[in-house]
Amino acid sequence: MFRYSVVVVLLSMSMAASAGWGDLLDMFSGDESDGSGSVAQLADSEVVEGLKSALGNGVSSAVQNLGKLDGFYKDPKVRIPMPESLESVSKALRTLKQDKLADEFELSMNRAAEKAVPEAADIFGTAIRDMTFDDAKQILQGPDNAATSYLRRTSGERIAEKFLPIVTDATDRVGVTAKYKSIMSELGPMGRLIDTDSLDLDKYITDKAVDGLFLKIANEEKLIRENPAARTTDILKRVFGSR
Repeated sequence: MFRYSVVVVLLSMSMAASAGWGDLLDMFSGDESDGSGSVAQLADSEVVEGLKSALGNGVSSAVQNLGKLDGFYKDPKVRIPMPESLESVSKALRTLKQDKLADEFELSMNRAAEKAVPEAADIFGTAIRDMTFDDAKQILQGPDNAATSYLRRTSGERIAEKFLPIVTDATDRVGVTAKYKSIMSELGPMGRLIDTDSLDLDKYITDKAVDGLFLKIANEEKLIRENPAARTTDILKRVFGSR
């Protein structure tokens, strides 16, 4: 009996994960059925599980894409730029033909962010597991970024707190601080004319990493909403119906 129950649960999760966003929304309103009554018999928990599976896949994709080598650095949408307070420093370096030094500094910041992102997976997992039926309904009926907003509201602060010490450690290992000191040394007396006392590099990188992560999750959410997964088996067609 236990083994049978496990199989049923896993099958339900598999079917829910294959449902498109529109299919799940229709289940809430009871608009979709093939006449067999299958959809009507689905429990609220199964519909919620479908959304959780869809969100889990989207989050996993975002984390994997950003948490790899060049995940930030070679993606212009999330690449971490030189801090605004150092833009004049960057221009000065390039004027002095020290482009490589400026580029290496920017690369090191992005490397630190790439090392931190994988740590968000567990936090997102908890937020998704804790999602209630009401949460799911509001997300499904909400705007295109409703799920992203839910995750940011429930997980954003914890992710930033988790990222900061990892970024701090990573900045040491990939040499962000060392490269920053090299930059200021290269500028010589000119460096003293630039106000960098208020610059917290670790916090800057952390904030940019968090922003980039949620931007990617928002993109994944949009993709999930607009592109329902193909239903290729009889059981999926029976449960979710044809559109």
